[in-house]
Amino acid sequence: MKKFVILGVLAVLCMPIRECAAWRAYNDLCWTNSQVNNNITVYTRNEGGVLVDYATGSNLTATLTVNAGGDGPYTDQGTQPIAGTDAHTVFNGIVNTTGLISYGDTDVTLTFENLDPAEKYDVVVFGDRNSTSYGQPNQYARITKYTISDVVAFQNESSVGARVTTTIVKDDSTIVTNGYNALKDGFVGRYTQIEPGTDGDLVITVSDGGSNSAPKFYVSAVLIKTVPEPLPVLVCGIGILLAALRLRKR
Repeated sequence: MKKFVILGVLAVLCMPIRECAAWRAYNDLCWTNSQVNNNITVYTRNEGGVLVDYATGSNLTATLTVNAGGDGPYTDQGTQPIAGTDAHTVFNGIVNTTGLISYGDTDVTLTFENLDPAEKYDVVVFGDRNSTSYGQPNQYARITKYTISDVVAFQNESSVGARVTTTIVKDDSTIVTNGYNALKDGFVGRYTQIEPGTDGDLVITVSDGGSNSAPKFYVSAVLIKTVPEPLPVLVCGIGILLAALRLRKR
């Protein structure tokens, strides 16, 4: 009987245990004075700097640079996503997603640097123009493509209903109709388990995804966070050692 009890304890001790994420950082790409900005950054076109840990307000070593692609920012376009959508779950109450960077002759790139090559990361990106005239199935639909690059590995876990496709490597791109997104679908581009590689960089490119009169694309906000890892197998090893000592005493 004691052996079965010990085996049960071992099973619990050897289960993977998840730590809390070390940090998460949000950036509002078109912030105005009337909007929330607690423990977030507000870099827009041709700006950048260190990111801020949302939980503590502390500056991180990781940085974000927003290139001068696209147009704007436009503070009067877009809106906040409705409840029950992925975008609402990720950004509600943290980033006011009214306002955006709009399309231009060149793509927008969001470049994250000084990441820890030993860590894994998740990135979520959202955009919305909030015009029924630019949503599907309207012939003037504004369609955005997010593409991840400069990484070793990743998984694409974008919103169900968004179209996952390949630009350079398998499933590196996500296509969303952002002309009318927040109040309809609230779709996001989401990349998980990202390994940035030894250079500590990752890039999200925002471009046209097949609009009828390209280029037409929008981006409003982005989140990056570290991915928690299981605690070391030391916990399991200690459990096995204690169980062995218990059996020897019998």
